[in-house]
Amino acid sequence: MEVSDKLEAIRAEVPECVAVAFADLSARMVLSVSTRTRQPQEALDDLSAAAADLLDGPAAAPMPELLGEGTSRVGHAVTQSRSETRIYVRSSSDPAEALCCICAPMVDIDAVMRHAKAALEHIGGKG
Repeated sequence: MEVSDKLEAIRAEVPECVAVAFADLSARMVLSVSTRTRQPQEALDDLSAAAADLLDGPAAAPMPELLGEGTSRVGHAVTQSRSETRIYVRSSSDPAEALCCICAPMVDIDAVMRHAKAALEHIGGKG
């Protein structure tokens, strides 16, 4: 199954997800996206930049120490507003890859994270 098929599958399994993007954190670039409606390139650039900032930026720097021994990187981040929930999940096989999900505010965050992690395992060659 192709990356784009995995992203489509997440949106099908979690209807509250309006967009799912596969991003390269080191390049701060969206490599593939599945959206309900077309997103401008600037929005995709902002999404990948937010993922890189939240998972690898200054805000993430103190997290491994706070989360305890054995944690070397932030694995996921969630931001919420009245209009949406954004969920960022880092790949366990390639720390430079992540999925970025834009969802409705009341989405089941655990379900999105489960589907995102499973998709990343498949994309990384484990599935």
